[in-house]
Amino acid sequence: MWLQCIQPVHLGPFQPIPDEIEDANKLYFERDVTVLTGGNDVGKSYALRLIELVCAGRLERVLVPEDDINLLRCYKTGAAPASAEEAGWSAWFKLEDDSSAHFKGQPWHGAGTLTVQRHVSRPVKMTVIPADGPGRANVNLDLPSVKRIEIPDAIPGQVGFRDGNAFDQALLRVAFGPAFSASVLDGRAASARLREASKTLNARLEEVLPPTLSFTLELDGNDRSSGMLNLHVEDGLGALTPLELRGAGVRRLLALAVLLADVDFGDRYGIVLLDEPETGLHADAQRAVRFLLERYAQQAKRQVVYATHSPCMINPWRPETVRLLYRARHRDKVTTLIHRWAAHENWLPVRDALGMQLDDSLLWSAVVVCVEGKTEFVCLRPLLRKLEEARAPGFDAVGELLEHVTVVDVEGDKYDVVCRLIRQFGVKPVLFLDGDKRQPAKLQSLHDSVPRVQLPEGKTFEDLVPQKYYLQAVAALICESGATTLAASDFENWEKEKEDVANRGFVRRAKAWLKDRTDRDLDKPETMRKAIEICPAEEVESATLRELVTKVRTAMGQNTTTLVSG
Repeated sequence: MWLQCIQPVHLGPFQPIPDEIEDANKLYFERDVTVLTGGNDVGKSYALRLIELVCAGRLERVLVPEDDINLLRCYKTGAAPASAEEAGWSAWFKLEDDSSAHFKGQPWHGAGTLTVQRHVSRPVKMTVIPADGPGRANVNLDLPSVKRIEIPDAIPGQVGFRDGNAFDQALLRVAFGPAFSASVLDGRAASARLREASKTLNARLEEVLPPTLSFTLELDGNDRSSGMLNLHVEDGLGALTPLELRGAGVRRLLALAVLLADVDFGDRYGIVLLDEPETGLHADAQRAVRFLLERYAQQAKRQVVYATHSPCMINPWRPETVRLLYRARHRDKVTTLIHRWAAHENWLPVRDALGMQLDDSLLWSAVVVCVEGKTEFVCLRPLLRKLEEARAPGFDAVGELLEHVTVVDVEGDKYDVVCRLIRQFGVKPVLFLDGDKRQPAKLQSLHDSVPRVQLPEGKTFEDLVPQKYYLQAVAALICESGATTLAASDFENWEKEKEDVANRGFVRRAKAWLKDRTDRDLDKPETMRKAIEICPAEEVESATLRELVTKVRTAMGQNTTTLVSG
C-alpha cells in the first residue's frame, strides 16, 4: 500500500479548521514524487516528521512525544499535552493488488483505500476503516517503510573500511554487499575484490543516476594499511580524478546516489524523505538532484517526499507534485495550511512564497508554450510523455526537449499581452489553442513569427482521448473517493433522460451528468490526468500534438538563449 493523504489534528503547526476549507489541512501525496515548499517556519520539516510518525511500525505501539502536540493549543487551553484527547491524525493508504492487512487475525486482501485514525492520548487505540466496511481495531498493517536520507556536508576522498562513518558504511554495503567485513580486503586477493566491488558499485549507481549524468567510481586500496580506501571519479569526458578534488556539487550528488542505492525496502512499499537536499549546491547541481530523485521514484513501490526552498527543485512540467505550505489565521486560529494546486496563476503562489522575480525559472525558459486553461497546463506534459514512452512516431526524446520548455496558462484570450511579454525576455512563445471557439481578433494581430498550433474546429483538449476513457476516468475518480459509485455506461442513459443537453459540448455534458448523479463537481485537470493514464497511447489523437512538438523543436533551434542542462 502507498500513502495517499495525512490530515493532522493539533500536531506540530497544524490546528483543526472548519469543514468548508477542510482540504487545506490535508497533505496529499503523489504516487511517485511529492514536493513540499513554502517560506521559513511553515512546517515543511514537520510534515516529513509526520510521515515518520504515521508509518512507524505497528501504529498501536507508537508513542507521540509531547513536543509534537501543537503548542498554541497548549497555551490556549492550559491543558497538558498528554490530555489532548483530540490530537492525532487520519491517514489514507491506497491498497493495490499485492497489498495486505490483517483484521482480528483474519487476512484481508484487495484494492481500495484504507483510512487509519490515531489519537495521541490513546497509544493502544487505533481505528482502521476499509473502504467496504466499518472501522475495526486490533489491526496489523503492512505499512510502507520510511527512510530519511541526510546528505553529508562534505564527502572526503577516502572511505574508512574498519571504523568508517555512516556514509562509509553505506558505500561499502552497496559495493561489497550487506554482509561486508573488513577481512575481505586482507591478503593478495584484495585488489581483485576491489575491482569487482567497483563494478558492482557502478552498476548500482547506474540504476539510480539519470542517463544524462555519467559518473563512475573507482575504489583504490593503496592506503589499506591505514584502514582507508581511496575514491576516484571518472566523468563523461573521461577525466579520472580523486573525488576530493571535485567540486562540492559532484560530491554531494554522488553521495546522494550512493545513499539511495543503499536503501533496501525489500519487497515492501517504501517512502524516502529528504529535507532541503539542494542546500549548498549550484542551480545546475540542484536540477541534477531533482532528476535523480524523480528517476528513483519511478521504481515500483517507491515514493519520494522532499522539502525545498529552491525553484530548481520544482519541476514545472509536474505541477501536480507540488504542495505549498503557508501560515494563516482563520477565525481565532493560526495554523499551517496546505495549497494542493500551487501552480495556478502560472505558479504565482509558489513564486511569491520563494521570493522569486518575474524572470526566474518557473516562468521562463528557452521556449514557452502558451495554453488556454488549467487542464492543458497540468496535463500536456503527461500526455506527451505517454506518447514518448509508447515510441509513437514524432515523439522521440520528448522528455529531454521538455526540460527546456515551460507552459504558461494565458487564462482565456490574453495571447497578445503574454506573447509580447515573453518575447521581451528573449524567449520564443508557441501557442497551443483549442478549436472549440473563434479566436479573437487580437490573436490575428500577433506577428506571423509567433508559431501556433490549433486543435481541429470544435475540438477541445479533452477530445484528444476517446470519450469512453474520459467517462471511465470520471467514474474511477468517484469510486476511488469512496463517496459513491458511478458507472461510465450510465452516461448514455442519462443523455436519453436529458434531451436538452444534446447541443452542449462533451465535457459540459460530462460535468452535468456527474452533478446530477452524485452532486459532485467535475475536476477537469484531475479527470484528464486519469483519462490519460487509462487510455492506450495508440488511441490518443496525436496529429495535433505531433505538430506542436515539431514547432517547439523549430523554435528551440531558432532561440539563441544559452541552455544549461542539469
